[in-house]
Order: sequence, then C-alpha cells, then structure tokens
Amino acid sequence: MTNSKKAKAATNVYDYWKAVMHIEPKHDSGTIGLKDFPMDSHCGIECKKIIDKTIELLEICDTHPHVVDPIKSGALTAVEIICFG
Repeated sequence: MTNSKKAKAATNVYDYWKAVMHIEPKHDSGTIGLKDFPMDSHCGIECKKIIDKTIELLEICDTHPHVVDPIKSGALTAVEIICFG
C-alpha cells in the first residue's frame, strides 16, 4: 500500500498524520488521543488542512533537521490545539 493509499484509508487524525508525515505523531503522551478523532469530524477536517499545508511547506523548504523538526513540531501543536482545545 502506498503512502497516498494509506492516507486515503486513514480513519482518524493519528493515522492520517502517520501516513502523510511518515512518522508517528509523538509530541507528548496525549498525542495517542488523536486516534479518537475521525477524519470526517470537524477536528479531522481541520487537521487534514494543517497536515496537508505542512507537507506543502516541507516540500519547498530546506531539508535540514533544524528547519524541518520545528515545522513538524509546530504543525503537531496546531493539530493538538484543534483536537484537544
């Protein structure tokens, strides 16, 4: 299964992040709670926008970890704010 197929098959925010970003969303111990938010929920719809825009940004920016890691961390923080308030 390709990553785009995995992304399309993702049923929750956690799995979508994992499929699109190619890593598990590890920000803190509560991040596993992203599995509780379906992709067709308000949270899922808004988080998909954040994740997709993050990928667009990562495709055009410097690939060094000191650039990429803060972008991913910021995106995950935004996703957590949308889902967990």
